[in-house]
Amino acid sequence: MGIASLGADGVVWGWEGKGVSQIFASWVIAPAISAAFAAIIFSITKYGVLKRSNPLKWGFVMVPIYFAITSGILTMLIVWKGVSSSLKSVRGGFFYKH
Repeated sequence: MGIASLGADGVVWGWEGKGVSQIFASWVIAPAISAAFAAIIFSITKYGVLKRSNPLKWGFVMVPIYFAITSGILTMLIVWKGVSSSLKSVRGGFFYKH
């Protein structure tokens, strides 16, 4: 779209500003980080639950731990990012700002 409207010289191709290179890098970096976290969670589940002598018992032990970690991450995300952006569209009620 940018090339069609501005020409090839109108698009920022490099790393300075918000260039196309940063977008291409994010297509590689974000999935790599996700894969690393998935591998860690999979390894913890494989060796901490499935390879144990009583996997059902350890599964029941790990579910609250996974739930606590997930709840903590989501709570920190809401606190740090804030909920005001999602509540601006709510009409009426306590959080409505005129």
